[in-house]
Amino acid sequence: MNFEELENRLRDKKMRVTQARKEIFSLLQKSSKSLTPKEIFEQIKTSSGTDLASVYRNLTLFQEMGLAHRFQDGSFSNCHHDHHEQDGHRHIHFISHCVECGKKDEIQSHSKKVCSLANEIGKLSHTLTTLNEVVVQGLCTKCDK
Repeated sequence: MNFEELENRLRDKKMRVTQARKEIFSLLQKSSKSLTPKEIFEQIKTSSGTDLASVYRNLTLFQEMGLAHRFQDGSFSNCHHDHHEQDGHRHIHFISHCVECGKKDEIQSHSKKVCSLANEIGKLSHTLTTLNEVVVQGLCTKCDK
């Protein structure tokens, strides 16, 4: 997603396109790892004049809009795919997590086989009605050497 699409989606929700929102979005797009709200705040506080609470609110907004993922540790990363739920495709986040260095990233492939697997995993749970995220843990290529 580019800035024009971000601006259109914000305007559709009757929200302003602020400098802070642009900078937060840009950081998420450029980062090769998930970022905490404090890390984002430290990088944009001077240029955007925003506060930490605003960073949290904007990250939550991006999460609600499907533009960002929030991980269990409180860090965020950008969302790489659209939210189209057609032909058996569901918007399920497959996250790879390196247990050595902590790097997290979204696995971008969403073939019918992957979505079918996610649906089968969801059926194994007796408490969840909707499966939103699957985390796959192991070692990244850098740590596996």
